Amino acid sequence: MTKIPATDRTFHLKSSAHMLQKLRWELGHAYSLVQSQMDMEAAAYFAINAATTAWHLGDWVCVELSENDAWSIAKEKLDAGNEQELTSFLRKDPLLYSCHQIATAFKHRAMLERHRIDGFMTVDSPIEFLVGEEPHSVTTFRVIFPGADIDLMALLHSVERWWQMTLAVLGLLPVEFFEPDQNASDTDAIEIFAG
Repeated sequence: MTKIPATDRTFHLKSSAHMLQKLRWELGHAYSLVQSQMDMEAAAYFAINAATTAWHLGDWVCVELSENDAWSIAKEKLDAGNEQELTSFLRKDPLLYSCHQIATAFKHRAMLERHRIDGFMTVDSPIEFLVGEEPHSVTTFRVIFPGADIDLMALLHSVERWWQMTLAVLGLLPVEFFEPDQNASDTDAIEIFAG
């Protein structure tokens, strides 16, 4: 089956770098809403969209690598020389595959058994604590699977950082799309752009 370009159906988003920007926007809104606790339903919508964008970035990367005849770079950097190998590579990463679980569940409401991680679930998790003697409670979103219980905002932040580095090493991230991490040192990424 032949694939044809479809960016005439994606508004102004034309590249995986644009999809990274979309992921950042969705994550930023989800994070702000979780922090404020003002509208957790909207926070969940943004978080779901961010996870879906994070997973589908792989599809955009495959198309760009094909259009640019750059699979040799992906083979060298990721040991993924075609679309099937890249998808397999992405599925091996537990954080990216968590995004796959969320994206697939929300798109189809069901999933193929071979793609299902037994014990995987998302939960709204209230955290109760005291400020002085006053009890308080906040809600967070968590991803739980065997051996892991991860804050969804932290997971999505890690995935966004991973995609930035991956797009950079594949030559798919123009310098104007690079954003230093406010929470960590991006010395490796800075070196990529410095030459």
